Amino acid sequence: MILKVNGIDIRNVPHSYALFVLTQPCQVLRLTVLREQKYQCGNPGLFPDVPYHRDENLHITLNKSNPEQQLGIKLIRKAHEDGVFVFNLLEGGLAARDGEIREDDKVLAINGHDLQHGSPESAAQLIQASKKQVHFSISRQTRRQTPDILQETGWDCHGNHLPFIADKSALHAVTCQEKVVIVRKDNAESLGMTVAGGLSSHRDWNLPIYVLSVEPGGVISRDGRIKTGDILLNVNGIDLTGVSRGEAVAHLKNVSSSVVFKALELKACETTEGENGDLLPDANLRTSSQSEWSPSWVMWLELPRSLYSCKEIVLRRNTAGSLGFSIVGGYEENSGNRPFFIKSIVEGTPAYNDGRIRCGDILLAVNGRNISGMAHASLARMLKELKGKLTLTIASWPGTFL
Repeated sequence: MILKVNGIDIRNVPHSYALFVLTQPCQVLRLTVLREQKYQCGNPGLFPDVPYHRDENLHITLNKSNPEQQLGIKLIRKAHEDGVFVFNLLEGGLAARDGEIREDDKVLAINGHDLQHGSPESAAQLIQASKKQVHFSISRQTRRQTPDILQETGWDCHGNHLPFIADKSALHAVTCQEKVVIVRKDNAESLGMTVAGGLSSHRDWNLPIYVLSVEPGGVISRDGRIKTGDILLNVNGIDLTGVSRGEAVAHLKNVSSSVVFKALELKACETTEGENGDLLPDANLRTSSQSEWSPSWVMWLELPRSLYSCKEIVLRRNTAGSLGFSIVGGYEENSGNRPFFIKSIVEGTPAYNDGRIRCGDILLAVNGRNISGMAHASLARMLKELKGKLTLTIASWPGTFL
Protein backbone atom coordinates (compact mmCIF):
# COMPACT_ATOMS: atom_id res chain seq x y z
CA MET A 1 0.00 0.00 0.00
CA ILE A 2 1.54 3.32 -1.08
CA LEU A 3 1.50 6.00 1.63
CA LYS A 4 3.76 8.70 0.16
CA VAL A 5 5.31 9.52 -3.21
CA ASN A 6 8.50 11.60 -2.98
CA GLY A 7 7.31 12.85 0.41
CA ILE A 8 3.77 13.73 -0.78
CA ASP A 9 1.09 12.08 1.37
CA ILE A 10 -1.47 10.26 -0.83
CA ARG A 11 -3.32 8.30 1.87
CA ASN A 12 -6.59 10.20 1.57
CA VAL A 13 -6.61 11.71 -1.92
CA PRO A 14 -8.73 10.96 -5.00
CA HIS A 15 -7.45 8.27 -7.34
CA SER A 16 -6.88 10.80 -10.13
CA TYR A 17 -4.64 12.94 -7.90
CA ALA A 18 -2.59 9.90 -6.83
CA LEU A 19 -2.09 9.04 -10.52
CA PHE A 20 -1.03 12.62 -11.22
CA VAL A 21 1.60 12.49 -8.45
CA LEU A 22 2.89 9.09 -9.58
CA THR A 23 3.26 10.18 -13.21
CA GLN A 24 5.28 13.32 -12.53
CA PRO A 25 8.71 13.08 -14.22
CA CYS A 26 11.62 12.58 -11.81
CA GLN A 27 15.00 10.85 -11.78
CA VAL A 28 14.38 8.96 -8.53
CA LEU A 29 10.95 7.82 -7.33
CA ARG A 30 10.76 7.37 -3.54
CA LEU A 31 7.76 5.41 -2.29
CA THR A 32 6.75 5.03 1.36
CA VAL A 33 4.73 1.83 1.59
CA LEU A 34 2.86 -0.16 4.23
CA ARG A 35 3.22 -3.91 3.87
CA GLU A 36 1.36 -6.46 5.97
CA GLN A 37 3.53 -9.42 6.95
CA LYS A 38 1.97 -12.67 5.86
CA TYR A 39 0.38 -14.36 8.87
CA GLN A 40 1.42 -17.88 9.74
CA CYS A 41 0.43 -19.76 12.84
CA GLY A 42 3.31 -21.31 14.77
CA ASN A 43 1.02 -24.03 16.12
CA PRO A 44 -0.66 -25.82 13.21
CA GLY A 45 -3.19 -27.26 15.63
CA LEU A 46 -4.57 -23.84 16.46
CA PHE A 47 -6.50 -23.55 13.20
CA PRO A 48 -6.72 -27.09 11.82
CA ASP A 49 -6.73 -27.37 8.06
CA VAL A 50 -10.18 -27.50 6.53
CA PRO A 51 -10.47 -28.34 2.83
CA TYR A 52 -11.45 -25.42 0.64
CA HIS A 53 -14.56 -26.20 -1.41
CA ARG A 54 -15.03 -23.80 -4.31
CA ASP A 55 -17.61 -25.62 -6.36
CA GLU A 56 -19.06 -22.86 -8.53
CA ASN A 57 -17.19 -21.22 -11.41
CA LEU A 58 -18.70 -18.06 -12.89
CA HIS A 59 -17.96 -15.63 -15.69
CA ILE A 60 -18.94 -12.05 -14.84
CA THR A 61 -18.58 -8.90 -16.93
CA LEU A 62 -18.64 -5.38 -15.48
CA ASN A 63 -19.14 -2.46 -17.87
CA LYS A 64 -17.31 0.79 -17.13
CA SER A 65 -19.01 4.05 -18.07
CA ASN A 66 -15.54 5.51 -18.72
CA PRO A 67 -11.94 4.19 -18.58
CA GLU A 68 -11.27 5.88 -15.22
CA GLN A 69 -14.31 4.47 -13.41
CA GLN A 70 -13.52 2.43 -10.30
CA LEU A 71 -15.19 -0.94 -9.75
CA GLY A 72 -15.38 -0.57 -5.97
CA ILE A 73 -13.72 -3.91 -5.14
CA LYS A 74 -11.18 -4.51 -2.37
CA LEU A 75 -8.87 -7.41 -3.30
CA ILE A 76 -6.61 -9.26 -0.84
CA ARG A 77 -4.34 -12.28 -0.43
CA LYS A 78 -5.02 -15.11 2.01
CA ALA A 79 -2.33 -16.71 4.13
CA HIS A 80 -3.18 -20.34 3.43
CA GLU A 81 -4.56 -20.30 -0.12
CA ASP A 82 -2.93 -18.99 -3.28
CA GLY A 83 -4.61 -16.37 -5.42
CA VAL A 84 -6.64 -13.18 -5.22
CA PHE A 85 -9.85 -12.83 -3.22
CA VAL A 86 -12.64 -10.27 -2.92
CA PHE A 87 -12.44 -8.80 0.59
CA ASN A 88 -15.37 -6.41 0.31
CA LEU A 89 -17.40 -4.35 -2.15
CA LEU A 90 -17.60 -0.59 -1.76
CA GLU A 91 -21.16 0.43 -0.96
CA GLY A 92 -22.66 2.14 -4.00
CA GLY A 93 -19.76 1.07 -6.24
CA LEU A 94 -20.12 -0.49 -9.68
CA ALA A 95 -19.56 -4.08 -8.49
CA ALA A 96 -21.95 -3.69 -5.55
CA ARG A 97 -24.67 -2.25 -7.81
CA ASP A 98 -24.17 -5.04 -10.34
CA GLY A 99 -24.60 -7.63 -7.60
CA GLU A 100 -22.87 -10.56 -9.32
CA ILE A 101 -19.51 -10.49 -7.55
CA ARG A 102 -19.58 -11.42 -3.86
CA GLU A 103 -17.25 -11.16 -0.90
CA ASP A 104 -14.79 -14.08 -0.60
CA ASP A 105 -15.02 -14.88 -4.32
CA LYS A 106 -11.70 -16.10 -5.70
CA VAL A 107 -10.58 -14.31 -8.88
CA LEU A 108 -9.25 -16.94 -11.29
CA ALA A 109 -8.68 -14.61 -14.24
CA ILE A 110 -9.30 -11.06 -15.47
CA ASN A 111 -9.71 -10.48 -19.20
CA GLY A 112 -8.23 -13.92 -19.83
CA HIS A 113 -5.09 -13.35 -17.72
CA ASP A 114 -4.57 -16.20 -15.24
CA LEU A 115 -4.53 -15.04 -11.59
CA GLN A 116 -4.78 -18.38 -9.78
CA HIS A 117 -1.33 -17.69 -8.34
CA GLY A 118 -1.44 -13.93 -8.89
CA SER A 119 -1.46 -10.93 -6.57
CA PRO A 120 -3.97 -8.14 -5.81
CA GLU A 121 -1.52 -5.69 -7.38
CA SER A 122 -1.46 -7.50 -10.73
CA ALA A 123 -5.26 -7.82 -10.64
CA ALA A 124 -5.59 -4.08 -10.02
CA GLN A 125 -3.34 -3.34 -13.01
CA LEU A 126 -5.51 -5.49 -15.28
CA ILE A 127 -8.67 -3.74 -14.09
CA GLN A 128 -7.18 -0.29 -14.57
CA ALA A 129 -5.99 -1.21 -18.08
CA SER A 130 -9.53 -2.15 -19.11
CA LYS A 131 -11.22 0.66 -21.03
CA LYS A 132 -14.86 -0.48 -21.16
CA GLN A 133 -15.41 -4.04 -19.99
CA VAL A 134 -13.75 -6.12 -17.28
CA HIS A 135 -14.27 -9.88 -17.66
CA PHE A 136 -13.90 -11.88 -14.44
CA SER A 137 -13.55 -15.63 -14.04
CA ILE A 138 -14.69 -16.32 -10.48
CA SER A 139 -14.58 -19.37 -8.22
CA ARG A 140 -17.17 -19.28 -5.46
CA GLN A 141 -17.15 -21.20 -2.21
CA THR A 142 -20.41 -23.02 -1.61
CA ARG A 143 -19.46 -24.90 1.57
CA ARG A 144 -18.25 -23.44 4.82
CA GLN A 145 -14.52 -23.24 5.53
CA THR A 146 -12.30 -22.08 8.38
CA PRO A 147 -13.37 -18.67 9.79
CA ASP A 148 -11.51 -15.66 8.45
CA ILE A 149 -9.30 -13.49 10.63
CA LEU A 150 -12.10 -11.13 11.65
CA GLN A 151 -13.89 -14.13 13.14
CA GLU A 152 -10.99 -15.80 14.90
CA THR A 153 -10.46 -13.37 17.76
CA GLY A 154 -13.07 -13.19 20.51
CA TRP A 155 -13.40 -10.85 23.51
CA ASP A 156 -15.53 -10.91 26.60
CA CYS A 157 -17.10 -7.76 28.05
CA HIS A 158 -13.95 -7.07 30.10
CA GLY A 159 -11.64 -7.06 27.08
CA ASN A 160 -10.29 -10.56 27.74
CA HIS A 161 -9.94 -13.14 25.00
CA LEU A 162 -12.58 -15.83 24.56
CA PRO A 163 -11.71 -19.30 23.30
CA PHE A 164 -13.27 -20.40 20.04
CA ILE A 165 -14.07 -23.87 18.78
CA ALA A 166 -12.16 -24.76 15.63
CA ASP A 167 -13.73 -28.22 15.52
CA LYS A 168 -15.75 -30.46 17.82
CA SER A 169 -12.75 -32.35 19.15
CA ALA A 170 -10.55 -29.52 20.37
CA LEU A 171 -10.93 -26.22 22.19
CA HIS A 172 -8.20 -23.62 21.65
CA ALA A 173 -7.62 -20.35 23.48
CA VAL A 174 -5.37 -17.43 22.66
CA THR A 175 -3.65 -15.86 25.65
CA CYS A 176 -1.04 -13.28 26.53
CA GLN A 177 1.28 -14.84 29.09
CA GLU A 178 2.97 -12.42 31.47
CA LYS A 179 6.43 -13.40 32.66
CA VAL A 180 9.11 -12.00 34.96
CA VAL A 181 12.68 -12.66 33.83
CA ILE A 182 15.79 -11.86 35.88
CA VAL A 183 18.97 -11.57 33.82
CA ARG A 184 22.49 -11.09 35.18
CA LYS A 185 25.35 -9.54 33.26
CA ASP A 186 28.68 -7.76 33.67
CA ASN A 187 28.38 -4.02 34.25
CA ALA A 188 30.17 -3.22 30.97
CA GLU A 189 28.16 -5.76 28.99
CA SER A 190 25.22 -4.74 26.79
CA LEU A 191 21.98 -6.70 26.83
CA GLY A 192 22.35 -7.65 23.18
CA MET A 193 18.91 -6.84 21.83
CA THR A 194 17.15 -4.09 19.88
CA VAL A 195 13.66 -2.80 20.58
CA ALA A 196 11.01 -0.99 18.55
CA GLY A 197 7.64 0.63 19.19
CA GLY A 198 6.89 3.40 21.66
CA LEU A 199 4.85 6.58 21.51
CA SER A 200 4.36 7.94 17.96
CA SER A 201 6.63 5.20 16.70
CA HIS A 202 4.74 4.22 13.57
CA ARG A 203 3.12 7.13 11.75
CA ASP A 204 -0.21 7.64 13.56
CA TRP A 205 0.16 4.73 15.99
CA ASN A 206 1.47 4.52 19.54
CA LEU A 207 2.81 1.00 19.98
CA PRO A 208 4.04 -0.98 22.98
CA ILE A 209 7.80 -1.46 23.26
CA TYR A 210 8.65 -4.86 21.76
CA VAL A 211 11.81 -6.87 21.10
CA LEU A 212 12.79 -6.47 17.46
CA SER A 213 15.89 -8.67 17.39
CA VAL A 214 18.27 -10.54 19.69
CA GLU A 215 22.03 -10.52 19.12
CA PRO A 216 23.51 -14.04 18.80
CA GLY A 217 25.68 -14.89 21.80
CA GLY A 218 24.57 -11.83 23.77
CA VAL A 219 23.19 -11.73 27.31
CA ILE A 220 19.55 -12.06 26.24
CA SER A 221 20.36 -14.75 23.68
CA ARG A 222 22.30 -16.86 26.22
CA ASP A 223 19.50 -16.60 28.78
CA GLY A 224 16.88 -17.55 26.18
CA ARG A 225 13.74 -16.43 28.01
CA ILE A 226 13.25 -13.02 26.37
CA LYS A 227 12.41 -13.57 22.69
CA THR A 228 11.81 -11.53 19.59
CA GLY A 229 8.22 -10.33 19.61
CA ASP A 230 7.94 -10.11 23.41
CA ILE A 231 6.27 -6.94 24.69
CA LEU A 232 8.40 -5.24 27.38
CA LEU A 233 6.16 -3.84 30.12
CA ASN A 234 8.70 -2.97 32.79
CA VAL A 235 12.45 -3.01 33.43
CA ASN A 236 13.77 -2.80 37.01
CA GLY A 237 10.46 -1.30 38.14
CA ILE A 238 10.36 1.39 35.42
CA ASP A 239 7.15 1.35 33.38
CA LEU A 240 7.76 1.08 29.62
CA THR A 241 4.13 1.12 28.46
CA GLY A 242 3.86 4.88 27.91
CA VAL A 243 7.32 5.92 26.74
CA SER A 244 9.00 6.62 23.41
CA ARG A 245 11.52 4.22 21.91
CA GLY A 246 14.35 6.62 22.82
CA GLU A 247 13.26 6.69 26.46
CA ALA A 248 12.99 2.90 26.54
CA VAL A 249 16.48 2.49 25.06
CA ALA A 250 17.88 4.91 27.66
CA HIS A 251 16.31 2.89 30.50
CA LEU A 252 17.63 -0.38 29.05
CA LYS A 253 21.16 1.00 28.69
CA ASN A 254 21.10 2.32 32.25
CA VAL A 255 20.59 -1.07 33.91
CA SER A 256 23.13 -2.57 36.31
CA SER A 257 24.36 -6.16 36.62
CA SER A 258 20.92 -7.48 37.63
CA VAL A 259 18.02 -6.74 35.27
CA VAL A 260 14.40 -7.61 36.05
CA PHE A 261 12.10 -7.71 33.02
CA LYS A 262 8.33 -7.87 33.10
CA ALA A 263 7.16 -8.92 29.64
CA LEU A 264 4.22 -10.33 27.68
CA GLU A 265 4.54 -13.36 25.45
CA LEU A 266 1.70 -14.40 23.15
CA LYS A 267 0.81 -18.05 23.57
CA ALA A 268 -1.66 -20.46 22.05
CA CYS A 269 -2.96 -23.02 24.56
CA GLU A 270 -4.54 -26.27 23.43
CA THR A 271 -6.55 -27.38 26.43
CA THR A 272 -7.13 -30.96 25.25
CA GLU A 273 -3.41 -31.73 25.25
CA GLY A 274 -2.15 -29.21 27.76
CA GLU A 275 0.58 -28.02 25.39
CA ASN A 276 1.63 -24.48 24.57
CA GLY A 277 2.64 -23.26 21.13
CA ASP A 278 3.76 -19.93 19.71
CA LEU A 279 1.04 -17.89 18.05
CA LEU A 280 3.21 -15.23 16.54
CA PRO A 281 3.71 -15.10 12.75
CA ASP A 282 6.51 -17.29 11.46
CA ALA A 283 7.76 -19.14 14.52
CA ASN A 284 11.17 -19.61 12.91
CA LEU A 285 11.71 -15.87 12.80
CA ARG A 286 10.45 -15.52 16.34
CA THR A 287 13.12 -17.76 17.80
CA SER A 288 15.87 -16.74 15.43
CA SER A 289 18.45 -14.42 16.90
CA GLN A 290 19.79 -13.43 13.51
CA SER A 291 16.72 -11.82 11.96
CA GLU A 292 14.71 -8.74 12.77
CA TRP A 293 11.17 -9.81 13.45
CA SER A 294 8.20 -7.82 12.16
CA PRO A 295 4.80 -7.87 13.92
CA SER A 296 1.59 -8.38 11.97
CA TRP A 297 -1.83 -6.82 12.44
CA VAL A 298 -2.98 -10.13 13.93
CA MET A 299 -0.44 -9.87 16.75
CA TRP A 300 -1.64 -6.45 17.86
CA LEU A 301 -5.21 -7.79 18.07
CA GLU A 302 -4.08 -10.35 20.64
CA LEU A 303 -2.85 -7.76 23.15
CA PRO A 304 -4.89 -6.98 26.29
CA ARG A 305 -7.07 -3.89 26.15
CA SER A 306 -4.81 -2.09 28.64
CA LEU A 307 -2.15 -1.82 25.92
CA TYR A 308 -4.48 -0.34 23.32
CA SER A 309 -3.80 3.25 22.28
CA CYS A 310 -7.27 4.64 21.62
CA LYS A 311 -8.40 7.80 19.86
CA GLU A 312 -11.65 9.74 20.07
CA ILE A 313 -13.15 10.74 16.71
CA VAL A 314 -16.15 13.06 16.45
CA LEU A 315 -18.35 12.72 13.35
CA ARG A 316 -21.41 14.66 12.23
CA ARG A 317 -23.86 13.17 9.74
CA ASN A 318 -23.94 14.54 6.20
CA THR A 319 -27.09 15.85 4.53
CA ALA A 320 -28.02 12.31 3.50
CA GLY A 321 -27.84 11.21 7.15
CA SER A 322 -24.94 8.82 6.60
CA LEU A 323 -21.77 8.46 8.66
CA GLY A 324 -20.12 6.59 5.82
CA PHE A 325 -18.81 3.34 7.31
CA SER A 326 -19.99 -0.22 7.80
CA ILE A 327 -19.12 -2.65 10.59
CA VAL A 328 -18.58 -6.37 11.07
CA GLY A 329 -18.51 -8.34 14.32
CA GLY A 330 -20.56 -8.33 17.51
CA TYR A 331 -22.21 -10.93 19.72
CA GLU A 332 -23.77 -14.00 18.14
CA GLU A 333 -25.37 -16.85 20.06
CA ASN A 334 -23.50 -19.59 18.19
CA SER A 335 -20.07 -17.97 17.95
CA GLY A 336 -19.94 -15.77 21.06
CA ASN A 337 -18.58 -12.24 21.31
CA ARG A 338 -16.35 -10.71 18.64
CA PRO A 339 -14.95 -7.19 18.43
CA PHE A 340 -16.51 -4.70 16.04
CA PHE A 341 -14.27 -3.90 13.06
CA ILE A 342 -14.68 -1.11 10.54
CA LYS A 343 -15.44 -3.07 7.38
CA SER A 344 -15.68 -0.38 4.70
CA ILE A 345 -15.65 3.41 4.29
CA VAL A 346 -17.59 5.25 1.59
CA GLU A 347 -15.81 8.00 -0.32
CA GLY A 348 -17.11 11.53 0.26
CA THR A 349 -18.80 10.78 3.61
CA PRO A 350 -17.98 12.14 7.11
CA ALA A 351 -15.91 9.05 8.01
CA TYR A 352 -13.93 9.31 4.77
CA ASN A 353 -13.43 13.07 4.98
CA ASP A 354 -12.23 12.88 8.60
CA GLY A 355 -9.32 10.75 7.40
CA ARG A 356 -8.51 9.04 10.69
CA ILE A 357 -10.77 5.99 10.45
CA ARG A 358 -9.40 2.99 8.53
CA CYS A 359 -10.88 -0.29 7.43
CA GLY A 360 -9.78 -2.86 10.01
CA ASP A 361 -9.93 -0.42 12.95
CA ILE A 362 -11.64 -1.69 16.10
CA LEU A 363 -14.68 0.25 17.31
CA LEU A 364 -14.71 0.13 21.13
CA ALA A 365 -17.30 2.70 22.23
CA VAL A 366 -19.92 5.12 20.89
CA ASN A 367 -20.56 8.34 22.84
CA GLY A 368 -18.65 6.83 25.76
CA ARG A 369 -20.76 3.66 25.86
CA ASN A 370 -18.79 0.40 25.76
CA ILE A 371 -20.23 -1.64 22.88
CA SER A 372 -18.52 -4.94 23.73
CA GLY A 373 -21.14 -7.67 23.95
CA MET A 374 -23.68 -5.93 21.71
CA ALA A 375 -25.25 -7.75 18.79
CA HIS A 376 -24.37 -6.48 15.33
CA ALA A 377 -27.97 -5.49 14.59
CA SER A 378 -28.24 -3.55 17.88
CA LEU A 379 -25.14 -1.46 17.21
CA ALA A 380 -26.12 -0.84 13.58
CA ARG A 381 -29.53 0.39 14.75
CA MET A 382 -27.98 2.58 17.44
CA LEU A 383 -25.59 4.19 14.95
CA LYS A 384 -28.49 4.98 12.63
CA GLU A 385 -30.73 6.40 15.35
CA LEU A 386 -28.26 8.64 17.21
CA LYS A 387 -28.66 12.29 16.24
CA GLY A 388 -26.16 15.14 16.12
CA LYS A 389 -22.48 14.46 16.61
CA LEU A 390 -21.15 11.02 17.49
CA THR A 391 -17.95 10.35 19.40
CA LEU A 392 -16.31 7.09 18.36
CA THR A 393 -13.59 5.42 20.42
CA ILE A 394 -11.30 3.68 17.94
CA ALA A 395 -8.25 1.42 18.30
CA SER A 396 -6.02 1.29 15.23
CA TRP A 397 -2.99 -0.90 14.60
CA PRO A 398 -0.39 -0.93 11.80
CA GLY A 399 -1.45 -3.22 9.01
CA THR A 400 -5.11 -2.20 8.92
CA PHE A 401 -6.37 -1.27 5.47
CA LEU A 402 -6.26 2.42 4.54
